Amino acid sequence: MGIVLLGTLSASAQLQFGLKGGLDLTKMSTSGEGGLFKNRAGWFVGPSLKYVSFMGLGFDISALYNQRETQLDVYFEDNEQLKPMKTKQIIVPLNLRYDLGLGGLATIFGYAGPQVAFRIGDGVQSLGDLKDTVGDWRLKSSNFSVNVGLGVTLDKLQLSANYNIGLGNTGEVTLRDATDAVYGIFKGKYNAWQINLAYYF
Repeated sequence: MGIVLLGTLSASAQLQFGLKGGLDLTKMSTSGEGGLFKNRAGWFVGPSLKYVSFMGLGFDISALYNQRETQLDVYFEDNEQLKPMKTKQIIVPLNLRYDLGLGGLATIFGYAGPQVAFRIGDGVQSLGDLKDTVGDWRLKSSNFSVNVGLGVTLDKLQLSANYNIGLGNTGEVTLRDATDAVYGIFKGKYNAWQINLAYYF
């Protein structure tokens, strides 16, 4: 009897590999100036690993290629605008989760956990030369954030939504005038709403 029960509990615990992708809506908040950046959409994709025990407790961890855009909300007389700044990175979210079954038809779950991101490519991007304004965007090599979200699982398909909260500066923007004199330095960090779709084999 004990062996049968142990086997049943073990079978209820699942370790699954899958593929995850999704979209995010990014907002860059800055020090020293409000409303400096516009919301921009981005995307991510990569492999994922999920484990859920027979008690519903578990975790998931992913390694995702993520591309985000940020744009300064600055216009000039002829309605020109500085070009968007692109951030390419590998993000690694590690979420603790609790799954609650709904009679075998579906499972709802809540999750939260840390996320670390590693920059890919050049850490300095020019904002271009527009009118009398020149600037650059300097990205940190890594940054740290936290996820909080909810989701639903239907068989092997998983849909979730979370808010990603930046806990440190992602980089800084430096703006210069025509004489190359610095008139603005703004440190910023990303926050983002994310929609995730995953398929676990």
